[in-house]
Parts: sequence; C-alpha cells; structure tokens
Amino acid sequence: QILAGTLLGFLVSIKLFYGIFFVLFMVRKQWSLLATMLMTFVICASSVLWVFGKDAYKVYIANLHKIYWYSANW
Repeated sequence: QILAGTLLGFLVSIKLFYGIFFVLFMVRKQWSLLATMLMTFVICASSVLWVFGKDAYKVYIANLHKIYWYSANW
C-alpha cells in the first residue's frame, strides 16, 4: 500500500484528476494508503513551490481560467 500511495500521490501532483482516488480510499477506509498519497502530494507540491516560487502557481491558475471546459464549471 505504501508504494501505491506514493505513486498515486505523485500522479495527483502532476494531474489533479487522479484525486478522485482520495474519495475511493476514504470510502474503503484505507487510511495508510490515503496518508501516503497525501504526504507524497504535499512533498511534491512543496518542492515545486520551493524551486519555482508561488508565481508559478499564479500563472498556472490564470491559464486554467483560459480553458473553456475548466472555467465554465466555476
């Protein structure tokens, strides 16, 4: 479960769509898998924030609003 959580946490840090597994693991009460996934995600997101700074996140969010299917849902 640790390997699966690590890989899924890495995938969520790349593509947020994989975050749906968060709900699945909560329903199944797979707490160690969920905790590993969350810790990996936080470590990856923090390292990106540390390397590129918070301006990279601002640009990412600004670009998401330019995508029609994304901005239409907000």
